Amino acid sequence: SQATLLRLSGQQDMAEERLRQGLSACPNHPLLNHNLGNQLIQKGENKAAFEHFKKALATNPRLGGSAMNAGVCLMKLKDFSGAEKMFRQTCKLQPDNFQSWANHSLALQQLGEYRRAFVSLEEAVRLNPSSLQLKKALTGLRQKL
Repeated sequence: SQATLLRLSGQQDMAEERLRQGLSACPNHPLLNHNLGNQLIQKGENKAAFEHFKKALATNPRLGGSAMNAGVCLMKLKDFSGAEKMFRQTCKLQPDNFQSWANHSLALQQLGEYRRAFVSLEEAVRLNPSSLQLKKALTGLRQKL
């Protein structure tokens, strides 16, 4: 909670330090790993952030946010196959989260799996029918089929 207060007050470095202190006492704590991963992803340290999300998931595989953020890290690292697996896991953990499905679609598109990407994007649109951006992406993806 100290790290959150520090982060909210703009003291990112101090927040990161507190999280690292907590992890030195309890290295497998899922929320500390998740929160440190969030700090690192904001700094563009995607490989290190991924490792913390992976640790969080190893301890608590039901953390959809950690799976989602791990997938984001892998997308930024151009590991599209790994990202697809993470986003697939996120879709299972958070089936009503349109962003999970949209991200899954993006990873599949990078892998050239347009039919599966279309199905995931359709689900994202079903869950968030007011999103013009998702509808436009679905139209564009339909043309690739």
